[in-house]
Amino acid sequence: MSETLTQALPEGFVLTISDTAAGEVRKFLAADDVPAGTAGLRVSVLPGGCSGFKYSLNIEDKPAEDDMTADLNGVRVFVDVQGPAFVPDG
Repeated sequence: MSETLTQALPEGFVLTISDTAAGEVRKFLAADDVPAGTAGLRVSVLPGGCSGFKYSLNIEDKPAEDDMTADLNGVRVFVDVQGPAFVPDG
């Protein structure tokens, strides 16, 4: 059975990346022309969609200054904690 690592985020949010998902992200990172030392997966929560939010996953060169960063299952992850899902009444 594969191990899953979890990193708690602000306001009770939890982000989980399985071994399989981490392997796929590493493939995208290797295929993109991004700096290995700073690049990672951006997880964005945007207004819209059926439940009021939509989610976006992108490979980015580096985190923004106000991003929360975490290393989950060997993948650097960037989360904008100022996004609508993390701001009260956002």
